[in-house]
Amino acid sequence: GKATPSCVIDFAYADAGQGPKNLNLKGDKRLLERLYCFHDPQVASASDQLVVVHAHSLVEWGERNKKPVGERLEKITSVNVRHAANSGGGWVQEGSYDSFKLVPGSKKLKSDWQNMWKQKQFQDFSWELSGTSVPLLDKDWQWRYKSVRAVMKEGELLCAQSKKAKDLKTTQQLMRGDVDYEIVGLREDSDAAAVPEEPVASASPCLDPIAA
Repeated sequence: GKATPSCVIDFAYADAGQGPKNLNLKGDKRLLERLYCFHDPQVASASDQLVVVHAHSLVEWGERNKKPVGERLEKITSVNVRHAANSGGGWVQEGSYDSFKLVPGSKKLKSDWQNMWKQKQFQDFSWELSGTSVPLLDKDWQWRYKSVRAVMKEGELLCAQSKKAKDLKTTQQLMRGDVDYEIVGLREDSDAAAVPEEPVASASPCLDPIAA
C-alpha cells in the first residue's frame, strides 16, 4: 500500500548515557530529532498502527526557531524506521533493535559519530535534505539516500502546507523525562486517533541517533 504522513513531531535529543562516548547534552544544546508518522490504510487502521520515521540532525534545540518549521531540519546524521502500535493505553513503538536503519550504512559512522561530533568533523557525517549530498564515508550507500529523501520530503509537506498543531486540540508542548517535544505539522483530515497524545519516541527517550 501507499503510506501517507499524518503528523510531524520535533524532539530534543541529549544522547544521555553513562558510556565514554555519550554527549550528555543539556538544555538548548541538545539536538533536534524529527519524527514523521505515516499511515498505510492497506496494512492497518490509523488508530491501530503507524509507521514511524526518525530523522536525527546536528541542529541545536535552542536554534530551531530561527527558521520556519519547514526549513529547520538541516545537517541530518541518520534516519531509521519502525512501527508504533496502539496498546489501548497509548502508542508504543518498536525498540531500537527492531528498527530498520536506513542511513548511514557505514560502520564507522554508526559507531564513531560522537567522537566526530566532539572533534567538530560535522561535514564528515551529516547531509542535507535538499540536493544529493552524501557523507564521504557513506558513498557505498549513496543509492539509499534518494529513497530516504523522498520519504522525508513527503513528511516535510505537512510542515509547509498543513495547519500547525498549535491551531488544533492536539497541540502539546510538554516534557516527559528529559525529552522536550512539539507537534509541528498535522494533516487537517487526519484521524485524531492517529496522532499520539504522547510522542511515540517517549518509550525510548534516549535513542542513539545513528545506532538506533
